[in-house]
Amino acid sequence: MLYRFRISGGEWSRGAFGHEAVRFAWCCLGAFLLVSALFLTGSRAGVSSSLLGLGLLLTWGFQMPRAGVAPQAGKDGLRNFAFAAAFITAFVLIYSVSGSLLDKRLAGGVDDEVRFQAFAHMMRAIADQPYTGFGLGTFEEVFRGYRGTDIPVVFDRAHSEYLELAMTAGIPMAALVCLATLLVCVYFIFATRASTRHAIYVLLGLTTSIQILTHAVIDFPVQIPAVAYSYLLIVGCAFALAPKAEKSDTRRRSSGQRG
Repeated sequence: MLYRFRISGGEWSRGAFGHEAVRFAWCCLGAFLLVSALFLTGSRAGVSSSLLGLGLLLTWGFQMPRAGVAPQAGKDGLRNFAFAAAFITAFVLIYSVSGSLLDKRLAGGVDDEVRFQAFAHMMRAIADQPYTGFGLGTFEEVFRGYRGTDIPVVFDRAHSEYLELAMTAGIPMAALVCLATLLVCVYFIFATRASTRHAIYVLLGLTTSIQILTHAVIDFPVQIPAVAYSYLLIVGCAFALAPKAEKSDTRRRSSGQRG
């Protein structure tokens, strides 16, 4: 919705203003609920990586050329500054309402210390079976044999997608999965260079991939079904629209050369 507003040059026609304003209000309400739910999870890695992905989406999205609109440095800069100010204000307000659980998690660092100690034991396990791993789905059972007395809690997951995949499937398979995801990001980067109305959805696929890759360093987002399915849906839509964005951009360039 915000991107459509930007494409139009920051202006809505009078006849469509009422309809668009209602849609904008619903989008604001949805954003408030989603961000509040994010804060209420109490996941520091989840909140940080989500804000990183959102920040990249907004930064790159507002720098993309607008189809059919000539760039106006002063006007565009003022509009982007106003949007950034509104976003920061909304963030502070939502955090003041829903950030209490996250504050408690930020105050306590004991679980972080235990988590990083556990990572050292996981590295030992990976070194014992580096090529084939111990088998997918065996992490909890295998880790019991490696955890020491310095780990007072049960780890049913590694709290790091990369370490768990290397430990259970082997380093080569973990490297292949990471390489495949990085190739997806590279493909999206080239596709977003097309300045069309489809490029913003490809950019959403790119920034969501970055968010997931970052979150997976110290957590297990892909093992949560809702996160995994949502991510696949977003990436699938981005893949479906990426060729259209490239084709449309190529057609526009060739017509410009003819003219």
